[in-house]
Amino acid sequence: MASCPADIIPMNLSASHCIAPLILGVAVTGCTSPDAHLDRNVFSVAFSNPKFRVEEEERTQASDRDYPSVLQRAAAKDERALRRLFHISAESRWSASGSEFHRGTMRRLLLVWGDADFAGVLAQQTVAVRQHILHVLSAHEDPAIPHLFPRTYAAGTATR
Repeated sequence: MASCPADIIPMNLSASHCIAPLILGVAVTGCTSPDAHLDRNVFSVAFSNPKFRVEEEERTQASDRDYPSVLQRAAAKDERALRRLFHISAESRWSASGSEFHRGTMRRLLLVWGDADFAGVLAQQTVAVRQHILHVLSAHEDPAIPHLFPRTYAAGTATR
């Protein structure tokens, strides 16, 4: 695995949460950190810095020209921006690398917002948008998502 880019910062977690966050941290960031280790009941794993860098493929495939600024506001926990980002995600035609970058972006936002807050905003969306976001998060392919983010998974799978 590659080392972490400069926009990754360490996050400490208790030992009881060490396996799943490592899996998610590697899945979200695509890297391991020399700082990732288990040390006396504290597990350190790479965690995304809330300042997001938007890759060219992701920016050009987004249906809204304001995608980068909407993303930055959503990363700052602006609820209106996160709602807009959900709609941009659902309206865009993602392909190949743009889709992969966007998946990483949405997973990073889920970590920044936390399960309860992210799920609260997601639950306000239409069924189609909720299902799309759950698909983007790869919740059906990644068995850790329903366990690590049960509220987001429940909001995404709700049929009403």
